Formats: sequence, C-alpha cells, structure tokens
Amino acid sequence: EQLVDMKMEIFDRWGKLIYEESGPSASWDGTNPQNNVVQGGVYGYRITYQTIRGEIVTKDGVVTVMSVD
Repeated sequence: EQLVDMKMEIFDRWGKLIYEESGPSASWDGTNPQNNVVQGGVYGYRITYQTIRGEIVTKDGVVTVMSVD
C-alpha cells in the first residue's frame, strides 16, 4: 500500500511516549531522543498512516527489545 504520510510513536510499559517520528520512512532503532539505547523489555507502538486514497489507518502492537550483555 502506498503511503502519503506516516507517524510512529513508541511507548514504555507505563504508556509514556518515549519516541516519535513522522514521515513515510519513519523507523526506530531502540534509542530514546537522547540517543541512549533503551532498557530491554516490552514497548508499545502506534503507527498511523494515510494512504494515497486518503484512508487513515492506525496499527497498535508491541515490540520486545532484547538487551545484550
């Protein structure tokens, strides 16, 4: 599906927004806005995008960050 725009949000286990990026190529590398790697654990995400047909779609889910010692 072709995207016109996209917004990605990452939340910690308490629901606090820890990362946000907009644009069709938005991605998250496991760091916070201060470029520190987040602790291992489960994080929620919300991706909202608009298709070329004007449809607004929201997807929610979780991602697990593994810490390597």
